[in-house]
Amino acid sequence: MMIMFTPFLMTVTEAWAPHTWDNPFIYGVAGAVIYAVMMLT
Repeated sequence: MMIMFTPFLMTVTEAWAPHTWDNPFIYGVAGAVIYAVMMLT
């Protein structure tokens, strides 16, 4: 399940985040995806 969502969400996050805030946004979304998938499974 994580393989389906993580690449797409990381790409969208990197494109949407302000240039200097790429890393915090990517880490935050990755953490949220991992947490959500672990809670749903």
